[in-house]
Amino acid sequence: MNRSGAPSNTDALSRVVVRAPTLLVAALTAFLAVTWARSFGLPLGDSHEGRIMGQFALHVRNFWDLGPFGSSFGAAWGPFSEVPYTHHPPLLTGLHLAVSTVFGQGLWQLKAVSYLSGLATVPAFFWVGRRMGFGPLPVAAATGALVATPFWFVYGRLGLGFLPNLLMIGMLLTVADEKADGEAGRGLRRAAVASAAAVAASWQGVFLAPLLWLWLLRRRGLDRTVVVVGAGMAVGALVVLAWVTQGGGVAELSDHAGTRVGFDWTLSEFLERQWMFARGLLPAWYLVLAVPALVAGLADARSRFLTAVLASMVVVFAVVPADNAWVHDYWNFPALMALFPGFAALAERAGCGLAGMRRGEADGSTTGLRRGVAEGAVAVLLALALVGLSPGGIHDRYFGAPAEAGLLVEAVGPADGQTTVWHTAQVPWPTWISRAWGLAPSVVASPDDVATVADSDRVVVRLDLLPTFLDGSVGEDALAVRGSYAVVTGSDLRRHLLSQ
Repeated sequence: MNRSGAPSNTDALSRVVVRAPTLLVAALTAFLAVTWARSFGLPLGDSHEGRIMGQFALHVRNFWDLGPFGSSFGAAWGPFSEVPYTHHPPLLTGLHLAVSTVFGQGLWQLKAVSYLSGLATVPAFFWVGRRMGFGPLPVAAATGALVATPFWFVYGRLGLGFLPNLLMIGMLLTVADEKADGEAGRGLRRAAVASAAAVAASWQGVFLAPLLWLWLLRRRGLDRTVVVVGAGMAVGALVVLAWVTQGGGVAELSDHAGTRVGFDWTLSEFLERQWMFARGLLPAWYLVLAVPALVAGLADARSRFLTAVLASMVVVFAVVPADNAWVHDYWNFPALMALFPGFAALAERAGCGLAGMRRGEADGSTTGLRRGVAEGAVAVLLALALVGLSPGGIHDRYFGAPAEAGLLVEAVGPADGQTTVWHTAQVPWPTWISRAWGLAPSVVASPDDVATVADSDRVVVRLDLLPTFLDGSVGEDALAVRGSYAVVTGSDLRRHLLSQ
């Protein structure tokens, strides 16, 4: 029996049931925080994280060594390249510079921006799904479906990811239905700032912003809200234009984009390669549900426009700079965001009986129980998906093993008088070595390149992916070996050249 005035057990259970979706999202965030922590302290190595973080480490170092103007406001990334890097909008660079201003330079300062952004993205998805009008449980299920993929586990912590675009979308959904023009106040200012930040954060934001603005215009007409949001987007676009112009220049960016458009493969080969990437980074259950989720997202009036816009963004960025999608397995990462509304719609349809629970309240008694069972079922399914994710194995493959290369170059260093980071093509884009050794890179891609390496100069090679012109025993004469990586002198490298 309960004491008079004390909350009943039923009331306590009801509170847990009501809060269950929020608790699920919190648990997903905690799961990522714990599992990502293993990678946080690892050195930068031969991984996508190592290459990207190595680049931003060079941006930060050059900014403080050369000053704002000498470093093109942080775009310089020597000695890796003498051409300022403005191939991407500047917000992430600016955030790294801001962090370094307060906390200095170091590994944790580099990783904190991306890891914290990735963690914040999980509740941001939940917030956007709720703003779209979906119930908390379907949105929590859709968020969990996204988190429980290797795609998210590996690439959800790199850069700012989806966060700026999610904040823009969520804020526009917030102000879209403000009844009286001029009464949005703080929310409108936040929407304008979020829109400017999204445009200044990524080319995807540049693509989405005008489409979202047109949607807002159609929904509200040309009023103060639409004008202020559009002004915020325009400010973001001007920031990007200024960034590119003062850095590498518009012509250099155009030339770079031109190299990404051409291709020498057939459509069937391209689709086969994308399917290979998808099977490697998405579990079977996600692949099975992807098409139904896309259909559900397009069918539901609450998610139709957003699903169509996000899906078109994925297709455009996959097809136009097709060479990027051919080379990089992460290029179609935004597909997770495009399918998120559809997964929420699909989850709501799958649990359509939940909609009848409130109607069933007149029957009495099974409403809370049925809702609790549904939420418990979602929690169990998410737990099974996270266990099936095998985060330990993914960590070892994408972070642990490549970090051995970082430990190697930190321990060995270049030879006295060496002026170049020599590396084989199987150790690509070694910004992390340039950061560690302070030298410009040069690839050893042929026997002729080997001939240009001084006898004492040190070359970084990957032993399990050796070039075809080297024999398999080159590691036996290595100066140092860690994992699958070795440092070999120029003279020893020549001794292992295969006869042509």
